Amino acid sequence: MKINNLTENDLQIKDELIVLNDEYINAYIELWSDPSDRFSLEFKDGDTVDLYANYYPENDSLEAIYVHKNSDGGVIAEKKIDNLTDSEKDLILRLMKNEGLDECIEQMREEHEIQEPQTGMVMQ
Repeated sequence: MKINNLTENDLQIKDELIVLNDEYINAYIELWSDPSDRFSLEFKDGDTVDLYANYYPENDSLEAIYVHKNSDGGVIAEKKIDNLTDSEKDLILRLMKNEGLDECIEQMREEHEIQEPQTGMVMQ
């Protein structure tokens, strides 16, 4: 079965990026295409898919997760997307950068520096 890659016409960052647990940056991504083809899902009327991306600056990695919900909002499945293509990763990172990813990374670094103990102090 051919997988239809996600394109710029399929995705949009919905809300502000969020720094979580001082270790990664989360984005809620609105999906404008039919997710059943891309994620091999069986959809019923009223089903929805929420897409989330987590960027880990420490090791420069990106993970994406989808949450398949029924018409009542109940979770049918939550799954890490293991088959993101390089072009999809690049697209998601570009969208996140447009929404302030670099600023979030800098904020995390500054907060981390403040929390670390100062070394090299000399007692007299």
